[in-house]
Amino acid sequence: MFAERPSTRRKGIMLAAVLGAFLLPVVVEAHAMAVVLQEDASAQPPQQPRLPFNAKSILGKDAEGVAAELGSPVEEETIRGLGQDLPRKYYLDGQVEVTFINGVVDWISVHPDSSYSYLPSALRIVGLSPGSPSFRNEHVIRWKGHEGLAEVSMFPGAERDKVSRITIYATHLPGEGRVHVGYIANSVLHASEQPPNSNEECWKKAGGNLWAGVMLYYGPSRMVVGTVLGGNERYRSPSGDTFRGLKIRYPSGSEEWKDRNAVNLGPWYIRCDDPALARMEWYTIQR
Repeated sequence: MFAERPSTRRKGIMLAAVLGAFLLPVVVEAHAMAVVLQEDASAQPPQQPRLPFNAKSILGKDAEGVAAELGSPVEEETIRGLGQDLPRKYYLDGQVEVTFINGVVDWISVHPDSSYSYLPSALRIVGLSPGSPSFRNEHVIRWKGHEGLAEVSMFPGAERDKVSRITIYATHLPGEGRVHVGYIANSVLHASEQPPNSNEECWKKAGGNLWAGVMLYYGPSRMVVGTVLGGNERYRSPSGDTFRGLKIRYPSGSEEWKDRNAVNLGPWYIRCDDPALARMEWYTIQR
């Protein structure tokens, strides 16, 4: 006799059991993966703020307050200014440079990309209104007492029609407490800010004129090199060489140490109307 054939219902139950045994691990694994991805997404740090930003939102704040606004610093160093060691921190991939005086933010230097035109309206990069500059030429636009700040300056880069740097001094000016030969009494302008003779180029050899903030040029064509940030009398390079270091920031934003003696003796130049000359400001960079 032939065995009785399973009913259709039993076949369906058996098929469902087989499919269930195969699909259940897949479903469980997919669910677990979704949970992992969700946890990974929640573990990602929040997106860092970017330029433009409101510089006044961090003025007067300590390092913890700045980190709450801009995230963790990407680099830190100590500079020499106002006769003391001052902490300096870099934020937003190095675009925002913050110097702390008496534990709170007083100096801010912003290095935007080259998409902003060299015009007073570019102050929106740091959340300030353009206002009326106290002084303006092709090398610097400067505001005195603007929005309650001691001084705000804007500088062009290699592309002379684009902004390279905006510097804010909230209450303390670099070199405060010492006499500068370049200052004119009862005037908002520095001597070096007086417009040069339009019919004559005004150049000086860099040797003896290397101050923080001056723009360096090289060779007979006066090719733009970059801005002097400061230096170290005994800089030790990654290769182990020790020399008088001069730290330069290029218009691209990258930085490099150079041998100060070579710059003093070589065909390096600065403009005699560079506003940084009157400040006689120098930073010893402890690196």
